[in-house]
Amino acid sequence: MADTPHKVDPIGERYFRPLEVAEAVADGLFYVSAALSLAVPLVSQQDYPSLYALAQILFALSVIALFAVTLAVRLYFSPRAQFRRFQDFLAHAFGKPLAAQQTSGYYNNAATTAPRRIAAQVLENSFYSHDTVAQMARIERIKIVVYVLLYVLVIFNRNTDLATIAVAAQIVFSEQIVSRWFRLEWLRRECERTYDDVYRQFQTKGQLDAFAIEAVGRYEIAKATAAISLSSRIFNKSTSRTDAEWAEIRAALGL
Repeated sequence: MADTPHKVDPIGERYFRPLEVAEAVADGLFYVSAALSLAVPLVSQQDYPSLYALAQILFALSVIALFAVTLAVRLYFSPRAQFRRFQDFLAHAFGKPLAAQQTSGYYNNAATTAPRRIAAQVLENSFYSHDTVAQMARIERIKIVVYVLLYVLVIFNRNTDLATIAVAAQIVFSEQIVSRWFRLEWLRRECERTYDDVYRQFQTKGQLDAFAIEAVGRYEIAKATAAISLSSRIFNKSTSRTDAEWAEIRAALGL
């Protein structure tokens, strides 16, 4: 069985940790704005004018803050982190350091040409990504079931007015809940397909020159389209198991 060196990832700490914090802030603001959107209609403007005005102001501020943080995640934190990760990928593939921060213990293979190294690295990335996303998807499915059940209860509650039902629908079918789940499941499938295709190419000893570029492009496009950050907690928790499995895969393919 091939050895798996100790992994050191300065890129994750320097670039992906701020991204995780920003996404956590965005999620928190989403739930705050969602709670306020449900609470505001319950406050009587005639009976409690000051409280009503305060609730409206807080709701508006939470929506603006959510917009600003989400925009920062999409246009700054995420592209910056993904670029550094891809930069590290290329540095290992071509043996040319492109930045001061480089990972260590990743992308260990015996490939002697750049196309073969690229293909091997895509295989490694898609293997670990699929495992992490699959675990994230299981958790997300439980959340979706809970959200949908709560929404059904709201709908069938005779005391619930149409405005509340509409707000609840807007929350449940928002980008942070149902849309996120669909994107997560799609990313899981794309990682699985990429892994299967690259593995099959190695097994059949196919031509890797153009295929390797196609594979890395497909993998990076899938990540960008899904806009899902993989859980570092799940990744790190599963490392001992996934490292052992990856070592067996490398040995089987002669990598």
